[in-house]
Amino acid sequence: MLNRVMITAVLPEAMIHNSTCRHHQDGFGSFLSCRGPAIQSMEVYDAGFPRTKISVIIGALENCLRSTMANPTQQTAAVPGRFVIEAIDGATECPTSDASFAVDNVAELYRMIGANASEIDSGAECELRTRDVSRLKARFKIAFEPGARAARLRRWYPLDDLPYRIHTGRELAMMLDGSKPLSYFSGQYPPSPEIEEIPERLFDPCVKKGRFVKREYVMFGETCGPGPRSRGLCRRIVMYALPDQEWRINAMLLLLDTADKSGWSEGFERMQGSLLGYEEWQNDIFIETIYRPANKKRTARTSATA
Repeated sequence: MLNRVMITAVLPEAMIHNSTCRHHQDGFGSFLSCRGPAIQSMEVYDAGFPRTKISVIIGALENCLRSTMANPTQQTAAVPGRFVIEAIDGATECPTSDASFAVDNVAELYRMIGANASEIDSGAECELRTRDVSRLKARFKIAFEPGARAARLRRWYPLDDLPYRIHTGRELAMMLDGSKPLSYFSGQYPPSPEIEEIPERLFDPCVKKGRFVKREYVMFGETCGPGPRSRGLCRRIVMYALPDQEWRINAMLLLLDTADKSGWSEGFERMQGSLLGYEEWQNDIFIETIYRPANKKRTARTSATA
């Protein structure tokens, strides 16, 4: 089963410069196809989106770009790639363990598990059968033991190589064990009933039990309104905090409101990381290896077109 990663809500139309990407609609919902020059990740930071979305956005865009620029009917050479296989906890739907591996020919991998290449290359996650896991482990010599847990396959993203685990996809499990004080989610407004962008289905039962505190907030743009025609032009934000950490919600809202007026910055990025529960050394690494290089590329690109 394939679940397309929905990224239109966290990447508004205004950020898709010069028609590099186009919105589409299929049976899975809205998605992006990319053509043209590589999209720089700084475009994500400009809008002030939390790093809980960055991995999905950047990875999906890069993989989608590679997929749409290549013509499968003409491409005969083997194409290498990197992937991640994850074991998923049934209760929280969070990964409990994972392993990354490289392949010399992605087409061979897709044939082995009967996967749709364009779906995975555009950011989807593929649920694996037990026999699929066994085949992948044997063929690519992967050290991975999911036990009785479900397993899924996805493309590797640059953030997978950080020396710590990002919180993306692990929010619920981390909050339940007390290691994450705040989770932040963003989706289109008005929300689409066909698309689950915010995992309220999983988090809200914890709110009813008193384990989390929930806050909703809508950020309106100049052309954003309550009707369906404005869907995607403004954002609905949902945050969950541990009961004794509710102050982080107010702090995050103040940060986002200030950044909306003055522009996103390295300082805001660091503050946001701290509010979400990242340690200081993790923020240092993220700023040095992800944020600053992306900012440098964006500055160079802006200077070149000025």
